[in-house]
Amino acid sequence: MASSNLLEKIGDFLECTICLDNYRRPKVLQCLHTFCEECLLKIAPRGTKGVICPTCREETSLEDEGVANLRNNFVFSNLLDLVTSIQKPLDDHPTDVVAEGAQSQYVCTNCETGAQASTRCLNCCEFLCVDCTDAHRRIKAIRHHVMREIEDWLAAGRHIIEADKAEKRSQKTNLCPNHEDDTYVTVYCEACEQSLCQNCAHTDHAKSPHRIVPMTEAAERGRQQIKNVLSECKRKLCVFSTAIEATVQIAKDLQRRSDRAQKDLQQTARDYTMRIHKEQNELMSLLHKTREGKESEMAAHINSLQRAVDILRGMCSLAENALAETCSPAEVLRSKVKLSGEKRVLNQVAIVNVPSDLSALKFERNTNFRFPPDYVLGTISE
Repeated sequence: MASSNLLEKIGDFLECTICLDNYRRPKVLQCLHTFCEECLLKIAPRGTKGVICPTCREETSLEDEGVANLRNNFVFSNLLDLVTSIQKPLDDHPTDVVAEGAQSQYVCTNCETGAQASTRCLNCCEFLCVDCTDAHRRIKAIRHHVMREIEDWLAAGRHIIEADKAEKRSQKTNLCPNHEDDTYVTVYCEACEQSLCQNCAHTDHAKSPHRIVPMTEAAERGRQQIKNVLSECKRKLCVFSTAIEATVQIAKDLQRRSDRAQKDLQQTARDYTMRIHKEQNELMSLLHKTREGKESEMAAHINSLQRAVDILRGMCSLAENALAETCSPAEVLRSKVKLSGEKRVLNQVAIVNVPSDLSALKFERNTNFRFPPDYVLGTISE
């Protein structure tokens, strides 16, 4: 199989150190080391309260669901799928590079329609067709998932293919670039980071700061540097994987808290509206009661004055008739006696002045409006 050396190097740290095979459902321990779920189940069966890391011996506590409840290493899962997808066209067409914009032939792994995949969900590690992509984005619980177009996802790995091709070309052309004949490189200049033949080493690279060493020695140092880079990449992959999962969890918490805050806001608004309407009704009832009391008081004053007016009109009519020329002396004297009696009745009628503030009635708004306990709209004053 014409697989890339560079892909093989990357594939080395995508292998579980327990089963020595590619990760299957990789799970991350608290120490950030990753192993297959099945491998962890063998050393920590269901019911086990903790698992000891085979690499660093740090213990990770387990909940009731055991290993299955550990966090998934989505970075490793996606990288493994990416390497596999790149390696396949290399195996089928070892001399061709995947062209930019080439049409992908991945099938949707989320449904059974066999439709061509258009996107890749980096959280679920699934290929999705157009319909599944739309459904994925509509579901509230997973709308935060990161999805990439297939070609964009593949583009992330094309630089690996290019590096692989460059490495193969260099392996086939171990000739000195400064000579046209078949002079092979045998030494390495560490200062220039360049492979050289013996002639170039004794001429152009003979003096300081050039440092000439045998190719095997330089390669051994290079291997150690690559191991250091690989170790650092593994460490950072774990860190970034944890950071991605933590960010996803924060996004879920944000959505949940936003929904809770919206419900609390709506319920509080309904409670305040009901309390305001209740107080409005109470104030309206007090207003009507106060007005009715004042109207009753004014009606009593009007009735008292009306009785006095009726007596005075009767006395005026009686006096006018007694003073008429046709009235006999006897009628005049009878009218005089009757008027004296009416006058005594009139004097007994109390004429009380109507209070000037009897019509005073208004609503005074509460300018310092605050909700409970001081949520009063205002008061009715006279």
